[in-house]
Amino acid sequence: MPRQCAHRAGLAGAMLVLCCVPVRALEPEVIGALTLFEWRRVSDARVLNAQWLADGSAVAYGGYAPETGEPFVAVAPPGPGNTRRLTGAASPHFAVAPRARTVAYWQSVASEHGASAELSLLDLSVDLTSTLGAPRSVNPAMHIAWLDDTHLIFTFERPEAGVASLFAADTRGGPPEELLRLDGCSWTSLEPTGAGDLLASVRSAPGLRRYLVSLEESGTVSVVPADIAFALDGAALELDADGQLIRSTSRTEATIVDTGVTGLCIRRADEALIYTKSHSLLVAALGGGEPRLLQTHSQHLPALSGCAWSPMIADVCAWSSTSLPGGLWCGRLGTETVTGRFRFSPDSTVIGGRRLWVAPRFLVDDAGVVTEPDWKTLKACFEVTRVLRASDFIIAEARSIGTQGGTVKRLTGSPDPPPLDGEGGHIRIGTGDERPMEWMSSFRARPIPGLAGWLEGTSEVGAMLSVDVERRALAP
Repeated sequence: MPRQCAHRAGLAGAMLVLCCVPVRALEPEVIGALTLFEWRRVSDARVLNAQWLADGSAVAYGGYAPETGEPFVAVAPPGPGNTRRLTGAASPHFAVAPRARTVAYWQSVASEHGASAELSLLDLSVDLTSTLGAPRSVNPAMHIAWLDDTHLIFTFERPEAGVASLFAADTRGGPPEELLRLDGCSWTSLEPTGAGDLLASVRSAPGLRRYLVSLEESGTVSVVPADIAFALDGAALELDADGQLIRSTSRTEATIVDTGVTGLCIRRADEALIYTKSHSLLVAALGGGEPRLLQTHSQHLPALSGCAWSPMIADVCAWSSTSLPGGLWCGRLGTETVTGRFRFSPDSTVIGGRRLWVAPRFLVDDAGVVTEPDWKTLKACFEVTRVLRASDFIIAEARSIGTQGGTVKRLTGSPDPPPLDGEGGHIRIGTGDERPMEWMSSFRARPIPGLAGWLEGTSEVGAMLSVDVERRALAP
């Protein structure tokens, strides 16, 4: 989502419509049309992780404050609104409960044994904090993750003893149980697999090791070595240490989906994932297909290092942990369908199903006949859906079939070009202090002058007359 022929000013225009579309699951055709709306920076802190609350109303994130460099955990709405910093965070690590408005984090406590913290549970629905277990010394490896509604898994290190431990805590009572103790190791992450388990990664002298943490039917927590992080219907996805996103189809065969990947978030129920590269956010179907660019991140901004997808489908976020200041950005997903109109000479061989490549410049042979577009200037790819024939011209209506987002900007010069009528139409819905959400908008704008479509396999070029865009916001 996830631009030298004349055009007629009277026909040139772009029509945009935005309306709400209920979504229960993301079908492949929906994934291929996703785009982002209202992409905004929520924080300029160095963010290590972010997780959405179960109801999608807010995003929790932890990191280091830009003004002091101190660790923090905060909760903020995806749009305008007040950010709440949790009291006395001793570590940037936290975890959001899977089906409740509860955040687990490490809260500083006074101790005679140096910097200490206790595992605290903040229930945002009643603004009540409880604790689990005794205080522990603050260390870099205090990762936390929920295994289910009542079991919390956390890591702990004693650097002076060279010991790394993995614990399980039951919120219904009882002391935390040590599941695993390793010597000469350091915990690097504790992440959900998307299949109800957790993946604990630890670095040791031989290299990176992984352990799968699962809840058995008996109610006990098990830990076993693991090689593959995520699985779906016999296929597996993993992100290796070199930033390669790999899809495995068997023990001996795999496909590299993309390189330079810095983070990913999988929606198993929708068979889709989003992932970040240093300066882009993309979406892809788990089963295969071309990834779609949702957002291009400016080179002037800190590089992206991770992303999260709201349980309610409609919202996503991405963050930067590479520098201070860093950042957290949130946006709303929607679908975008782009169609265009092109004017050809009456003897052109335009028929339905043919491809049109849109560009401002084209290459010609020695006789001055167009051979292909200047691919470096390519704006979009369309497929002819309807042909309107007149005595002295042909109008080809075509639909964009490209996988890259940002088509409207490439064709008009702006993701939200100014309306020709000066206002356009908008429908925003909100109650009380709730942030109004734009469910529908429509306006008409001019495309960039000089754009034309080359009919693939011919020497024929048609002037671009208009671009029609339909945008539909995803609804929970």
